[in-house]
Amino acid sequence: MQYEGLVWVIDIYFAIIEYEKQNYRERAKDSEAEIQFTLEQ
Repeated sequence: MQYEGLVWVIDIYFAIIEYEKQNYRERAKDSEAEIQFTLEQ
């Protein structure tokens, strides 16, 4: 069935987003100033 494949893809997609968010928080601690600089461009 097509929907099951779609659910599977969405599930993985959200898992990746969660993983990236955690990575981002870890890096943000180290490079908050750098991010601020980038946002101000």
